[in-house]
Amino acid sequence: MISIAKPDEATLKTALNNAELMLETGHDHQHVAQALLYMDERNHLMSNIVSAVENYFLLENEQARSDLLTAFKRFKTFEIESATEIEAELTLDQS
Repeated sequence: MISIAKPDEATLKTALNNAELMLETGHDHQHVAQALLYMDERNHLMSNIVSAVENYFLLENEQARSDLLTAFKRFKTFEIESATEIEAELTLDQS
């Protein structure tokens, strides 16, 4: 497996903007833009979970527990909605 350096903020922002443009203009034939945008959102949600877990372990209070559950629920909702969108796209493609 190759090692990938983390892009700086400007590079990541440019890549995400280009990915959105590719989707909007229908130029994402290999689904690279879709995958990048999906993984960026998933990464954001996972980062929230990691932060909530850290706070939960450090603070061990009810608010930290509630924040952790909220972050986890947001992640699960994102995963379910993403899977539903894929199923809808596959159904449309088969029509």
